[in-house]
Amino acid sequence: MTYGKRPDAAAPVRGIAALCCWALLLVVLLPMLILQSTDARFGAALALQCVVVVHTGAALARVLTDVRARLIAFGFWLFSYVWLGLAPWPCSRRTRIRGGSWSTRTPRS
Repeated sequence: MTYGKRPDAAAPVRGIAALCCWALLLVVLLPMLILQSTDARFGAALALQCVVVVHTGAALARVLTDVRARLIAFGFWLFSYVWLGLAPWPCSRRTRIRGGSWSTRTPRS
């Protein structure tokens, strides 16, 4: 006999509609919003970042819709989604100067 549970109680189930909504938001809508505001050209780096965003966004959606509270997994996937998936898109265009070469000077304050 298992203590603390009724024998006829059903196990809680993850909401498929919530999972689909979170996945749509994290994998499609938010990255499109960020890509729309930048002048991104398709290349190997952007393709790799799309793979990272899809993987981490799907994992984050799974953690957000889980029936148990998984704080460590939430922190890991949120960090991975933001800093490995979304953050490099706008930053990659700001670090270049107009001439197309990388800046080697340190700005003076």
